Amino acid sequence: MKLINKHISKIGAVALIGSFILPLVAIAETSTTSNSGRATTTKSRDDIRERLDELKERAKEQRQSIKEEAKEKRDELKDIRDETKERTQANIKKRLEKFLRNLTKRFDAAIERLRKLASRIESRISKMEAEGKNVTEAKGLLDTAKLKINLAASSTEALKLKTNALLATTTASSTDLKIAFKNLKDDVKEVKDDVKAAHAALVDVINSLKPGRNKPKNATSTPATTTATTTP
Repeated sequence: MKLINKHISKIGAVALIGSFILPLVAIAETSTTSNSGRATTTKSRDDIRERLDELKERAKEQRQSIKEEAKEKRDELKDIRDETKERTQANIKKRLEKFLRNLTKRFDAAIERLRKLASRIESRISKMEAEGKNVTEAKGLLDTAKLKINLAASSTEALKLKTNALLATTTASSTDLKIAFKNLKDDVKEVKDDVKAAHAALVDVINSLKPGRNKPKNATSTPATTTATTTP
């Protein structure tokens, strides 16, 4: 009996100890599970944060790349605009040079024709003077015409100097060239007017040499005589 009671007591003690230990094991297991969950959650958050940082860095790199590409495009477009501007400026300058060169050549040719005409008129005046005709007026008009021819030549040379100065400019923009050419129009008009005036002066000389306007220097009028006839 004592032995049975002793076994019963041992069983009871084991049961009592088990009643205390099992909750503790359960609590320990629960705590371990909870700690594992928290560790997993923390790791997930770290992974997400790391992923976000990676995405931010990649986005930053992409923005920088886009900025660099945009800058390269802007520089490329600027180069294209500059090249187009230079070609436009060069074309304007080339056309302007061609026009002004041809214009001054025409003025030179016109003045040369006026000089040759003046020389022929002078020869004619000398011939008429040798014939004893009065060419005083023609000589005066010819002197005036020669002065006007020289004035036209001087105006042409002044236009050439301004033209050369304009075309020698390497920093002038297309707008500057257009403005400069507009200002040259007044000089061009001046040369034209001087050439026309010289030509008109030569015409005056020619008109003064027309028949009837150049009587001999010592010409005198002879009175008319009437002869009477008597009829026997």
